[in-house]
Parts: sequence; C-alpha cells; structure tokens
Amino acid sequence: MTIDFEKIEEKPDKAYKIEGTILLGYRDTIQAQKKEIEAQKKQIEFQIKKIDELNSQISSLTNELNTVKENFKDQITKLNDEIAEKIKIIEMMKQEIEKANEDFKKVEDDYKQKIQSLNAELQEKDQEISQLKESINNLENSINNLENDYNQLKSSSESKISELNAEINSLTDEKNNLQADIKNLEEEKTSFENKLSEKISSLEEENKKLNEKISDIEKEFEAEKEKFKEDKKNALEKQKAELEAEFNKKIQEMEEKHNKELEELRVKYEGLKPSEEILKGKVDILYLKYNGKEFVLVPKISNEGIHLILDKPNQKWIMVCSKDIGFVERRSAERVARSIAKAGWQSEAGGARYGLGYELEINADEHIPENLLRAQHEYND
Repeated sequence: MTIDFEKIEEKPDKAYKIEGTILLGYRDTIQAQKKEIEAQKKQIEFQIKKIDELNSQISSLTNELNTVKENFKDQITKLNDEIAEKIKIIEMMKQEIEKANEDFKKVEDDYKQKIQSLNAELQEKDQEISQLKESINNLENSINNLENDYNQLKSSSESKISELNAEINSLTDEKNNLQADIKNLEEEKTSFENKLSEKISSLEEENKKLNEKISDIEKEFEAEKEKFKEDKKNALEKQKAELEAEFNKKIQEMEEKHNKELEELRVKYEGLKPSEEILKGKVDILYLKYNGKEFVLVPKISNEGIHLILDKPNQKWIMVCSKDIGFVERRSAERVARSIAKAGWQSEAGGARYGLGYELEINADEHIPENLLRAQHEYND
C-alpha cells in the first residue's frame, strides 16, 4: 500500500511514529557517504596537485631551455628547428593535460551536484518517514486510549463496545496500511541506495580511467623529455668537440704564424745565428744588412735595404744601397760601415773578427760582383 501523501499534506503538522533504528541506519548511511565523498575529494585534490606539479616541471623545462638558448646562443643555431619541434610537442601535451584538468573538474562538479541532489532526496525521504512514524505513534496512542475506554465502558454498554470494536478494527487496519506504506517506503529507500551505489561506482570507474589517461600522458611526457635531453646533450657535446678542434687548429695556426713573424723580425733586427765556420773565421764572404741601427748577419742579398759584403780575398768591404734608400739613412749606414771596416766585424756570439782594417767600397748603383753573390758558407737557424 502506498503512502497517502495528499492526506499528509492536509495535516503536515501531525506527528507520525517511526522506529529509531531506521533513523540510526539512515544516519550511518549518510555518514558513510560523507566519508566516501571526502575520500573522493582528497583523491581529486591529489590528482590536481599532481597535475600542478607536472605543469611546474613543464615550466621549469621551458625556463631551462630559455637559459640554454641564452648561454649558448651562438652554438645552438643549428638546433633551433629541433627545439621548436620539441616545444610544439610539449605544448600539445600541456593542452592535453589542461583538457584532462577540465574533464576532471567537470566530473568533480557533476559528482558534487549529484551528491547534493541525492542528499536532498534522502532528507525528504527521512522527513516523510519521520512524519509517518509520528502518525503511527499517534494512532497507537489513540488505540490505547480507546482500549482503556473500552474496558471502562464494557460493563455499561454492549452496543457502545461494538462501535468501539469497529473503530478499533478500523484504526488497526489503518495502522497495518501505514506499516505497509512504511515497508514500501523502506524498499524505495533500498532501491534508491542501490542506485546511488551504482552511480558512485560509475563515477569511481570514470575517475580510474581518467587517472590512467593522466598516467599515460605523464609517462609519454617523461620519455619525450628524456629523449630531448639526451639528444640535446649529444648535439652540444658534438658541437663542443668540433668547436674545440677548430679552436685548437686556429690556435696552432696563429702560433705558427706568430713564431714565423717573430723569426722574421728577429732575423731582420738581430740577424742570423752564425755557423761554426763563421765563428772560426773560415769563410771568405759575409752578407750583412743594415737594420736602422747596425749591420746584422743575413744569408743572402735582397733587393731592398742597405747591405755590407765582405770580400776577404780582395780585403775590402762593399756597401750596396737600393734606390729607395734616403740620404740620411744612407749616411748613417755609411758611418757604421766605416767603423766596421776600421775595427772589423764580430758576431754577438763571439768568435773570429772579420775585415779588420779593410777598405770600404760604396756602390750606390747596387752593382755587386758576381763572385760575391754566391754564398760560400752556411748559417744556423
């Protein structure tokens, strides 16, 4: 038998009797559901926190890429295309994560809305049961009162007893009907609780699938990140090795060029190191070149500058000037040459003295005898 809601609406202030164990059962059910809801909220918050950490890692990786690009701007030009591709992948993954966040938020909002709706329905059912139980209590009190009246009036009036019995039977039937209604209501409650459990299970399954999807995205992102780091590391190491090789090569070339220039300058201003034959006085021809201050030993005559040639067989010094030599420089060289002709020439390393007291011959037209152009000795490097 169903509940006569129209009758209850007519007398909403009327009390109906209901068992306390049912109310306690409803309270335990509600508390268990609240605990389960709290557990789901914690799990949702944990997943949100996890997603925030993933976003933080993406931001950190982006900052790291920006730092690397700033510090090695000249070195990673060839890697820009690859880095841009990786950034696109990261952006796509961030969009997937944001979409997952939105789906998760939507599921959470739906879940909260459904819980609120179910709680409201449960409160309405509890109020209906409370009203029905209060009504049963009132009916039982009425029956008890009528039974007392019946016992008091039994001796005085049989007809009144019959009427009272009829009324008692009617009230008993109404009580039975109300108890049947309560049973139906409890069955509806059980069905409602089963549906609620199924909805919660469905939400948990959806949450599980969402967690698995997020886990797959995280794994894929980690794999891509590790691959990108490894590729970047290998590329930078390769480029570093190439730059080091190129740098070392350039340093070596610069050192060789520098040493060569130093040697040329040394020869120009200090002259060649004399050989053992020169030191021992065993050569007949020497070539000296004026460096602006003194005459230094050179291996041969060049087309430029002022040279002083020793002609030992003829016991004379021959000074030769190129056409571009100025008067002042020529006069200075001539004074040094006359000093050599008078006192002789000796290398800074010591050894024999050449051309002491020899005649000085000055050839301004650069004419040099053929026999003096052939080197008759060797020089030390």
